[in-house]
Amino acid sequence: MPKNEKKLNVFVASPSDVMDERNLINEICIELNRVWGDWLGLNLNLIRWETNIYPGVSEYSQNVINEQINDDFDIFIAMFWNRFGTQTKKSKSGTLEELNLAFSKFKNQNDSVDIMIYFKKQLLEYEDKVQQEKVLDLKHNLSKEGTLYWEFQETKDFESLMRIHLSMVAQKWAKKYLSDNTNKSYKDILLDDLNLEDYYSIVSSRTKVLQTLTLNIATIYKFNIDGAKLFSKQIKKLLNEKNILIKQFKLLRVTKIYLMNMEDTVNIIDSQIAPISHARGVLFETLSKIISLEIGLKFNERITTLKSVINNLNNVHIDASNKMKDTINSLSNNSYLKNNLTNQKMIRVLEKYKSELDKFINLSTPLLELLNELES
Repeated sequence: MPKNEKKLNVFVASPSDVMDERNLINEICIELNRVWGDWLGLNLNLIRWETNIYPGVSEYSQNVINEQINDDFDIFIAMFWNRFGTQTKKSKSGTLEELNLAFSKFKNQNDSVDIMIYFKKQLLEYEDKVQQEKVLDLKHNLSKEGTLYWEFQETKDFESLMRIHLSMVAQKWAKKYLSDNTNKSYKDILLDDLNLEDYYSIVSSRTKVLQTLTLNIATIYKFNIDGAKLFSKQIKKLLNEKNILIKQFKLLRVTKIYLMNMEDTVNIIDSQIAPISHARGVLFETLSKIISLEIGLKFNERITTLKSVINNLNNVHIDASNKMKDTINSLSNNSYLKNNLTNQKMIRVLEKYKSELDKFINLSTPLLELLNELES
């Protein structure tokens, strides 16, 4: 791990009806740590009452959690669905008490914590109506106070949102705490005389990093494509509006929202490109060492596995490169946004990302040929 690693404590607060989402956050943190732990020197340390709280005695049960956690968190995630939670001595629910603790920390120092609040839609008819009303009241109160929260329909939607939002938060914390010196530990290791097992371990690690980063980009890319389709439908509908003033007002509003989302997409994709380039460089340098050591050795099963992994990753890169090409052409030919600065930034970032994808593809072709020879 990097010597200057920064541990970010991520506290998850929620009633009991969003366990699937709670478990997903754990999986996403593990996944993102593969990337940010090496590249940015960040480690997302997930804190949940199920795993981090031990039995204790206090004024009331929720206070046991409060005393053990205190406000020792950098990222606070709150989730609600049908249940609001059980009332405590000091609040309408334990989750709300934890949320208020996070708000207090934010008010004391607004850059000390990121508060992320999520509501699952589609309230179930057979659930407790009183609990549901309390959830709706909280949403209303948060809106009145100017707090931005996110809503999602299904658990799979939440997974995409959380992956994107935690990536954005990780980038922000990295800029705050870490120097511009990216971790070069793997590069340094490659200068040493490692054995074959060490090199295979590095290949496995860098492959997982590339898989995670390309998945991050694929996720935000899909959000952008969905947003573009919605934007196109809205524009077509508004063109039929007879009142010119209303038409202009609505066109400006939907365009502003779309461009804000596009700006977020640009920033997220751009933040992934440097670690992708670094991981690719380390991966292929290590692969070259493996091949030089494997020549003359009969490790066919391992070579076959290695070839399969690289081939699958190469196919992912080819598919992504083709999608980037189509999207770049579409954005370039969009007469409505052609000269917009955000649209032009998006084109440049996608071209930059496509260039990285193509570098991987170009390096993979001769490598796969060599692996075929080693396997035979």
